[in-house]
Amino acid sequence: MSSDITQDQPAMLQVSESGEVKLDMSPTAPTPPSRKHKSPESPSIVPGNDRDPNQMNDHIKVKFHDIFAEPDAEIFTPQNVWGIATNLFTQVKFWCYRITSLICVLPLTVCWGCYFACIAFWSVWCCIPCLKSEQICCVCFKQVWQQLIDALVAPCCEAFGKLMSGIKITHVKQ
Repeated sequence: MSSDITQDQPAMLQVSESGEVKLDMSPTAPTPPSRKHKSPESPSIVPGNDRDPNQMNDHIKVKFHDIFAEPDAEIFTPQNVWGIATNLFTQVKFWCYRITSLICVLPLTVCWGCYFACIAFWSVWCCIPCLKSEQICCVCFKQVWQQLIDALVAPCCEAFGKLMSGIKITHVKQ
């Protein structure tokens, strides 16, 4: 046991959730570990939070005036009918989306979760190992191909380049 611990310098024994024991001899008292670990990617379930932080669906944010407009100032729908149509459109869009979401969101979430899990599985266990094995096998082919190019094509290109390097072109205006 070390005699580095003195009364001037308090020591703190910390036990992590994984069972690891650590002796902390820093002069400042450590902060207590938080009980709730929240992943930075886990969405909070709070009404009104930003559910499209990356603006992926800006193209479907449609209002009544984005779709309907009367260009003629002489022929137009009466103002009260226009107001009713605006409210009706907004309410029907709102409730249709809510009802459709209520019916379809959970099954579609399961489907899309399975789909992306399968893609991830396919990528991790099939595609990447296959590509890596091909990359390893192609090293030999690459070396043979490089030797052939260096032996057969490079001398011809070099000779042609030297032959053409002696040509000088001058432009004479008449």
